[in-house]
Amino acid sequence: MFERIKKAPYLKILLFFVSFVWFLRFSGTVLPVYFIKSGLTFPQISFGITLSIAGQLFAVFLLARLTLLNRHAWRIALCLYVVTFCLYVITPFSGFYFTAAFLSGIGSIFFYGPYGLSMFSILPRDKTGSGSAMFFNLLVLVGIIAPIFSAVVAGWSMYALLALSVCFALLAGFLTRVPAPIRVDFSLRESLAEVHNLRLPIFLHGVHESMSYIIPLFTLTLLPEFLEFGSFGTAMALVGVVVSHVVGRFSDRLKTKKKFVSLCAFALAAVTALYALPVFQTGIVLWATLNIVNNIIDQIYDQTSVAFILDQASSLVKSIFGRELYMNMGRLVGMLIAFLGFLFPPFLPCAIVIFALAMCGFGIIVMKIKQG
Repeated sequence: MFERIKKAPYLKILLFFVSFVWFLRFSGTVLPVYFIKSGLTFPQISFGITLSIAGQLFAVFLLARLTLLNRHAWRIALCLYVVTFCLYVITPFSGFYFTAAFLSGIGSIFFYGPYGLSMFSILPRDKTGSGSAMFFNLLVLVGIIAPIFSAVVAGWSMYALLALSVCFALLAGFLTRVPAPIRVDFSLRESLAEVHNLRLPIFLHGVHESMSYIIPLFTLTLLPEFLEFGSFGTAMALVGVVVSHVVGRFSDRLKTKKKFVSLCAFALAAVTALYALPVFQTGIVLWATLNIVNNIIDQIYDQTSVAFILDQASSLVKSIFGRELYMNMGRLVGMLIAFLGFLFPPFLPCAIVIFALAMCGFGIIVMKIKQG
């Protein structure tokens, strides 16, 4: 096994990726429960998420002005995440929470951006679908174990969760030495030009992605305890395992990929609109059913849409940060809408409908794009 990892550059990246994602999922899964128990409100939490996305936008511009090796960027990201998690646990007050949220956004780009550069620098062009599938498969697999493990530890002590999280961060920091060093050096202007024709669908995708941030907050109203919340996260991750594996096997061979992506987008928009109906939040059975259907469609959509967008770029490496910029602009707009919804609850169903319409817009635009 270890000999195979030494000979396969992408396996070295995935080994580090698993360690980093495990740290993120273990430390972060049950934080919404802790925030509520510490006295934060839904509007405060949603505004913190908004600041985190603003931090991601800031980090894209910051990275464009720096020249770092991927492993150095990853170590900076780990340090930022450890600091933010310490602030979350030790001082769960609104001022520290908002500061930590912004720092976590910077850490996110310093991790995922160099990861994308490292992976797509060595992955063959005809394997973009399987490459994105590996990414989502690993997220799903980690998502099966981390939430329930995290919930058990947090139910005992948040400081124990903090201590273990630091240990996992140290392990991930050690494994930054494993992938081959690649210089994170890019022109933001060239990157934006690379995705110029896709800027609107990427933006709309980002607007809709706000749903992935607010669904856990809805879940808290039905499952307010650590173990309940973590168990629900594990159950939802189990649903995605088979779907993620199957989609990854055929996504590279889809000859009419844009039609398939559009159909997935329309289906996801329809399911998203159902979240605006109060009936689905009246009991855990209806809520779980809706989330299972949403997870299945979302897994298919995520993998195929990312592969499709990457296929349109002449340079995968150049397109990564342009895509991140437009995506986070959409996320920022989406989370501002969600924040208004939590601040003025009667507006929240309207916000969800806006997210559904954004996904419809994505599907319509993709249908008109000339296949790359």
